[in-house]
Amino acid sequence: FTMFTPDSVWEKVSLSLVQIFIPLILQKPSARSKARENNKYLISRLQKWDIGNIEELLNECKVIQSRLQKINVTKEFNEKKAFCRRMLQGKVKEATRLIDNEKRTGILPIDDDTI
Repeated sequence: FTMFTPDSVWEKVSLSLVQIFIPLILQKPSARSKARENNKYLISRLQKWDIGNIEELLNECKVIQSRLQKINVTKEFNEKKAFCRRMLQGKVKEATRLIDNEKRTGILPIDDDTI
C-alpha cells in the first residue's frame, strides 16, 4: 500500500480504491468458472494490485461486466419469448406469472387503493 502514500498518483483516490478492493479482486471471470480458474485470476489480480497496475485491473473487470450485461439482455429476450409462446398456446395464467415481478401476497387488504 505504499503506492497510496502522499505524493503518489493514487493519493486522491486511495480511499475509494481500498473500498472497491475486495469486489474488484474477487470478481469471477465468468458465470461458470471453476475454483481453479478463479484462483488463477485472483493471483494475477493481486499481482497487478501490488505493482500498482490499477488501470489494467479495472479494464479487465469492465470486460467481465460487459459480458454479464450481455447475459442479462439475452435472459430478458428469452423471458419475452416465453411469454409470447404461452400466450399463443392459450396459457394466459402462466404467461402473466412470467411478467409479474412483484411477490404474490394473496388477498389484498381492504383500503382506498384496492377499492
